[in-house]
Amino acid sequence: MSQQSERLYHHLLSLAWRFNSLCSSGDCEDFSLIDLMAMRVIQCESHCPVQTVGKRLGITKSGATRIVKRLVCRELVTISENPDDGRIKCLSLTEQGKACLVSVKKKQSASIATALDKLGKSNSQQLEEGILSLLAELPRPHSD
Repeated sequence: MSQQSERLYHHLLSLAWRFNSLCSSGDCEDFSLIDLMAMRVIQCESHCPVQTVGKRLGITKSGATRIVKRLVCRELVTISENPDDGRIKCLSLTEQGKACLVSVKKKQSASIATALDKLGKSNSQQLEEGILSLLAELPRPHSD
């Protein structure tokens, strides 16, 4: 591994950790980045099963189940039967869950906006293009 890739790896982990610490907002205290990502998957998927959460996040079904149970206990997610197949359980966000996502997004976006303002328009654009290029080259998460 090159020194540059090791430094970038360290920087990306530090960046992810900072986002994790920005996940708590208003009604969303003690809210982890994995909770946020699971809720975003549920929000984007119509009739979302637990298995889809696991696949999208690159974690096992049992890991996804633990996350979903935690979100259900906090009344951020509900479980219902799939209208096409009653054996399949579907996840959806509650109104509180939707509000939580909006709150966290606003907090994180405001933090990023402040940092981007300090970087200036040219550097901000270059940063976005670099991140998009890196994401295009990295493998997507997957789970068994």
